[in-house]
Amino acid sequence: MALAAIICQCEGFGEMARFAKLKENWFRKFLKLPNGTPSNDTFRRVFSAIAPK
Repeated sequence: MALAAIICQCEGFGEMARFAKLKENWFRKFLKLPNGTPSNDTFRRVFSAIAPK
């Protein structure tokens, strides 16, 4: 979702979350989303956990 949002020129975690919500039906064709789309806080936590090395 984040990659698709970035390709669509979303900037920031809030925009990523809004993009995911707007495109939820499309994402559901490929992903199981039992809890819905991720929040901006979830995007932030995932990106914070990624080690750049």
